[in-house]
Amino acid sequence: MIVFEPSLAEGIVHGAARDNPQRLGEYRALQDKVYELSVDKRSEGFYGVHRELMQRWGLADVVTQASDEFPQVKPRIAQILVAKAHSPSEEGADLSWDGQRIGIKVRPERFSHSPSLRTFLRHEFMHIADMLDEEFGYRQEPLDLTPSEETRVRERYGLLWDISIESRL
Repeated sequence: MIVFEPSLAEGIVHGAARDNPQRLGEYRALQDKVYELSVDKRSEGFYGVHRELMQRWGLADVVTQASDEFPQVKPRIAQILVAKAHSPSEEGADLSWDGQRIGIKVRPERFSHSPSLRTFLRHEFMHIADMLDEEFGYRQEPLDLTPSEETRVRERYGLLWDISIESRL
C-alpha cells in the first residue's frame, strides 16, 4: 500500500494543474465542493481531492511502477509512505526498524519530470532491496568511533554503495 503525505499530495497536484487549464478547472471544481464541508472536515476533504486527482491523472503511477521493479521487496513491505522533502539533501528512502515499511522523501516538483523521478525511485528501491537481502549483510548498528569519524565512514560507505547501485541499474 502506497500512502502519500497530505502536503506532498497537495504539492504534486498543484504542480500538475498549474500549467494545464483543463486540469486546473477540474481541480478548482473539486476544491469548491470541499469548501461546502464544515471547517473541521476540510483538511480531510482536500486530501481526498488530492488523492483522487493523483489517481485520475496517473501522478502516483511512477512510484508503483518503480516498486514493481523490485519483486523481492514488495512481499516484505506492508506500506510505503511517500513524504515531502523540502530540499534535495532531504530526499531519500529508508526502511523502518521492523523492516515492514518504507519511507521515501521527495520534493513535489520531481513529479513534473517523470523520467528523473523514476531514476531516483529505482535507485532508492535498490537501496531497500539491498537492506532486505541477507546476503548483502546490511546492519544498522552503532560504530565504536567518534561522531565525526562515524560520519566520515558512513559518507564513504554510502558513496561506494551508490556507485554499486548505479552499476547494477
